[in-house]
Amino acid sequence: METKAASYDVEARAVVINHLSVHDDAVGTEARRWASGARGEPETDQETLAKGDLTNFVTQALRLGSLAMTATGHAQDTFGLERLVREVGERTADSSTAAAELTARAAKDAAGNLFGEESEERRNVALSRKLLPRVLWYGK
Repeated sequence: METKAASYDVEARAVVINHLSVHDDAVGTEARRWASGARGEPETDQETLAKGDLTNFVTQALRLGSLAMTATGHAQDTFGLERLVREVGERTADSSTAAAELTARAAKDAAGNLFGEESEERRNVALSRKLLPRVLWYGK
């Protein structure tokens, strides 16, 4: 069975690091502060640094990194939700505007009908009602 540098132990519910090398300047600089097992002044002695126990550093780094990743994930989820709400708001505003325009047009047409202002369709119907009897009368 292949040994991985880091894995998850299901029974212990823990991340297990067997052998992992991290080549990152920021990580190395911070690790120098943890050579004694607790965060302090950066260790300058290479031998002391090499013998130091960085378990607390790795634990804190993983914990803080995980919290940051979780917060970033929530921020992305929140951004997605905010975008969805914004888009729904825009669509609602567009729908409301269209509904208001249709309502205004219907009200105008209704008011026009009440006060004798006729639409072209209404004039055509009225004209056909006047002409139809005459056409029928001439057809006799």
